Amino acid sequence: MQSLATDPIAPLLPRLHARARRLTRSPDDADDLTQETALRLCQALARTDQINTPDAYAMTVLHNLARQRWRQRKPTEALEDDMALTAPAAPART
Repeated sequence: MQSLATDPIAPLLPRLHARARRLTRSPDDADDLTQETALRLCQALARTDQINTPDAYAMTVLHNLARQRWRQRKPTEALEDDMALTAPAAPART
């Protein structure tokens, strides 16, 4: 187990959380986003991926996770058959 002195994630947590707070609507969502980002960074480092700048990597992961959550929350409307028809752009010639 790594000590705090050699842990690349511990110093990033305050910055990650501050960024997550700006990207989310609630403190709980920011906590979840920060935790998920830290987990993904740990997993990437454990796979011995070549991550030269863990802070930039973590910020990118954080932003991508936030965008993914925004897309999942976007309400969608079911398409109906009559929605596929569009009115003509110009009046019909007679």
